[in-house]
Amino acid sequence: MSAPTPVHRVARAVLWGDAVVTFIAGLALYPLARRADTSFAWTIKAPITAAFLGAGYWGAMLGIVLAAMTREWQRVRIVFVIGIVLTTVMLLPTFVYLDQFHLDEGSSTAKKLAWFWLVLYLVQPLVVLAVFVLQERAGGRLERDVEEPLLPWFRFVVLAHVLVLTAVAVAIWPVRADGFWPWSLPDLGAGAIAVWIVTFAAGAAWSLREGDWRRSRLAFPPYLAFLVLLLLAALRFSEGLDAGAWETWTWVGAVVLSFVVLAVGAVQQELIARRRLTAAPTAPA
Repeated sequence: MSAPTPVHRVARAVLWGDAVVTFIAGLALYPLARRADTSFAWTIKAPITAAFLGAGYWGAMLGIVLAAMTREWQRVRIVFVIGIVLTTVMLLPTFVYLDQFHLDEGSSTAKKLAWFWLVLYLVQPLVVLAVFVLQERAGGRLERDVEEPLLPWFRFVVLAHVLVLTAVAVAIWPVRADGFWPWSLPDLGAGAIAVWIVTFAAGAAWSLREGDWRRSRLAFPPYLAFLVLLLLAALRFSEGLDAGAWETWTWVGAVVLSFVVLAVGAVQQELIARRRLTAAPTAPA
């Protein structure tokens, strides 16, 4: 068997660059959520909306850092797929609501972030896609052997997430169905949140396509971190939620349930993988 395709130094450089970018975006949106109405690329009046987006960026940052420290392309591929989805789909709400960005008005910080956002999402999809193609052509596309299959019940849970997350994203934007989201969302905020939900749904769908825990595991730490950050944001900005509304408790319950079942599945898959690795016979000296 030939050696696995290594992660090229260009791909690693792109990953570390993305880690810096996602950290900055998350910093401007998560801990500084209350300032997002005047100091972000566009006006975000509800701090919990800003925190939701920031949770997405900081969750993604975890996956990017883990990918940057991984040597085999087949294990990193899923992170690039997620990145391609995020950076490409985010162009939709960006250009639909471009007039709401602080490109020529607002605070100095807001204008800088608006231009940074625009340039980033124009350039990043091309860069990430180019690296993906480079690595796949180098041999990565051939490395599809399933050594650690996903457990049947875990596949079902992941598939359920794909379907539910996709439906929620469509309902939020562009359909804009009212009456189920726990706080009010303006058009641009709804579009950006929908993109993040689609992105995580795409990561789950790709993990099903891979069908192998070794090549899927990097998709789960970012999503689990995202869910934890959402719960912390809900506690921090509880004034933006109606404690007596069913929408609030349905949303919180869905976040908690998702975290529990996915964490249990990921831990079980990891334990099985480690037991199999330990039980594998060693080559004679």
